Amino acid sequence: MKRIVYGILVTIGCASCDPEIYMDGGHESEWFIKNTTDTPFSVSWTYGDIHEKVEISPGDSIAIGVVCSIQSIGDPKFSYITEIVGSDDDGGLTFYSEDGIPVRHWRWSERGGSGRQLFNESLWRKYVRDQQPQPDRKGYIDVTWVFDVLPEDLQE
Repeated sequence: MKRIVYGILVTIGCASCDPEIYMDGGHESEWFIKNTTDTPFSVSWTYGDIHEKVEISPGDSIAIGVVCSIQSIGDPKFSYITEIVGSDDDGGLTFYSEDGIPVRHWRWSERGGSGRQLFNESLWRKYVRDQQPQPDRKGYIDVTWVFDVLPEDLQE
C-alpha cells in the first residue's frame, strides 16, 4: 500500500512541474574583483560552510561567484551577490594586505554608508550579453559585474 501511495505522489509531482521553466531562459550573473593597484592583495568571503581566500596580482581579476536565476523577464539584480557573500554582518568580503593582514571588511549592510562602499551598485561596471532574445533562449540575459579595487580601498 505504501508503495502505491508513494508511486502516486511521485507521478503527481512529476506531472505538476513544468520542466520548461527550468530549461527556457533565465539569467547568469557573475561578479569579479579587479586589482587596479600596484601591489598584490588577497580577498576572502564566507557564506554558509563555504570559505574562499584568493590572492589577486596587480592587473588581474578573480571571479567571486556566479548566480543563475530561472527568471527570464527583466534585468538580473545586483542584490543577487548576497547569494555568494551573504547579507548578514558576518558575510561580506575581507581584503588582506600582501602580508596577510586584514585591511578592510566590506559588508552588505554597510552599502549605503559614506565613502566608497564595495556593495554600492553604482561603483561596479556592468556588462550585459545576449540582450536580444534568441529563439532557443527566450530572453536569456548574462550580466558580468566588475569592481575595481583602488589603492585607497586597501587603506587601514
